[in-house]
Amino acid sequence: MSLPTRTGRSLSRASLMVAAALLGVAVSTAPQAKAANVYWDSDASTAGNSTTLGTNLGGSGTWDTSTANWYNGSAELAWNNANLDTAVLWGAGDYFPSSPSLTTVSLGAGITVGGLTFN
Repeated sequence: MSLPTRTGRSLSRASLMVAAALLGVAVSTAPQAKAANVYWDSDASTAGNSTTLGTNLGGSGTWDTSTANWYNGSAELAWNNANLDTAVLWGAGDYFPSSPSLTTVSLGAGITVGGLTFN
């Protein structure tokens, strides 16, 4: 049985299978987002943020996928469900183990995470 032709030549099944395999490799090696730790930052400001101490991170607010209230160590960004990031939530404002404060984070949308860390 002859397969479709291109410029007068028959394409063999083997050629088609090789082409399909190469396409599969190309698709599977395409750059993909990697999960990361991102930090809840209700004031949506990078000023003075410390991912080590929790300084200027935390606070109460609404977690959704459109508000840029997540800090990635250099910039504020909106939560992206597709990344499967780990959400790191500090207490309100600066971290003082001797006087913890109550923080309330409400979900404003369906959220998908790769992990949760509470500090």
